[in-house]
Amino acid sequence: MFTQTVTKRVLGSGLIDVLTGPHGVDRYTELVTPTWSLSDARAKVVSVEGRTPRSVTLTLAPNDAFRGFKAGQHVNLTVEIDGRRHTRCYSPASAEGSPLIELTVGLHDGGLVSTYLHRDARPGMVVGLDGVGGEFVLPQTPPRRILFVSGGSGITPVMSMLRTLTAEGYDGEIAFVFSDSSIERTDDGWPLLDQAEAAGLTPASGCRMGICHTCTRRKTRGVVKNLITGAVSAVDEEDVQICVSVPVGDVAVAL
Repeated sequence: MFTQTVTKRVLGSGLIDVLTGPHGVDRYTELVTPTWSLSDARAKVVSVEGRTPRSVTLTLAPNDAFRGFKAGQHVNLTVEIDGRRHTRCYSPASAEGSPLIELTVGLHDGGLVSTYLHRDARPGMVVGLDGVGGEFVLPQTPPRRILFVSGGSGITPVMSMLRTLTAEGYDGEIAFVFSDSSIERTDDGWPLLDQAEAAGLTPASGCRMGICHTCTRRKTRGVVKNLITGAVSAVDEEDVQICVSVPVGDVAVAL
């Protein structure tokens, strides 16, 4: 602790600014440790996890210049691609005050930054954290009953709030309603489970052979054929095993 305090005083002195001008001390310290900066908020990528075919989850370790965020807010992430810096905002799913930041980035077709992170993000990479924003935050005194409603990528700020409440020992009542976005996909003849996964969704499944029924979901309309029995069903509002059911025409399934 004493060494860190002395180091910060020395690096923050006016003499150091004169000796390292015009670039400043940060331009030299980053040659030794990329995240070491007195003024620029940065983070090192600790882990990279591809949780779905169309998303990547990054765990970041920020430096001391990063002042944190409130649960529900977004952070501005900056990466350098082909010599140019690009900034995008993402909502952390980690708890407020956590030493690590968890960001899940969805892959957007034609998206420069999301494609780069999905393809090239790796442990040890250093990214910039250029600010925090957003007013979707928990009240200072949470009510005794809370209803969260989210869909698609809107789950990340809510996850941050849930984890923050858990860390703080919240003992009230919480209801959480989440819905996947309305994703459409052109039928390619494969079972509904395979097509859902190819579209970036992650419905629960088990045997993938029509035995365990883990993948059973509600078909709200349309016709499906069971690959095991050969039965064709056009009944609306019925449960089907999506691992062995293929669509016959347009089908809507609640995943």
